[in-house]
Amino acid sequence: MKLYSFQYDPVELALCKVVKKWMTSEEYRVMAICQFLPVGGRTLWLTKNQLRLKGLEFRNYGNKIMRKTFEGTPLSSLDPVLVGFNALLMGKDLNALKTIHAETKKLTWLVPLVYVADSRILASEEIEKFCAVRSLEDHRAETVSILTSQLRQLTTSLDSQSHQLTAGLDQVASRPSS
Repeated sequence: MKLYSFQYDPVELALCKVVKKWMTSEEYRVMAICQFLPVGGRTLWLTKNQLRLKGLEFRNYGNKIMRKTFEGTPLSSLDPVLVGFNALLMGKDLNALKTIHAETKKLTWLVPLVYVADSRILASEEIEKFCAVRSLEDHRAETVSILTSQLRQLTTSLDSQSHQLTAGLDQVASRPSS
């Protein structure tokens, strides 16, 4: 069921097509949809340039355009977030999530509502945990550690079960037949 029914004029449809093509061609993997509060033009211009130097792209196309751009993609479920005045912060790698998180904490006029990484919608709690670890190598090491411990526990459990099975079969075999 569609929440919104919009009529698009040819210029808006063309803009949606250009935005979608641009986002795909630039290979942005990370995005945050932020609430965009009023800010002075000079501050906005300066912040956009500072964000660009840190590998982030700031865009504000309007919610109607973004709804149409996301239509038919996994991001179409973001429609309820696209209300009021929003802006997009995009980055090309997963480390950009940390940059987005850190930079938006410094800005009072840009509040992240939802994060997206590789078409996967992430909760703010997940981003907090992600940012708590220093690097992606630390994430990999933590994942390997968890998987290794799980594998060790599984091996121990199976070993215990096989010993119990062997002991049970030995008892059955050693019983005198009647």
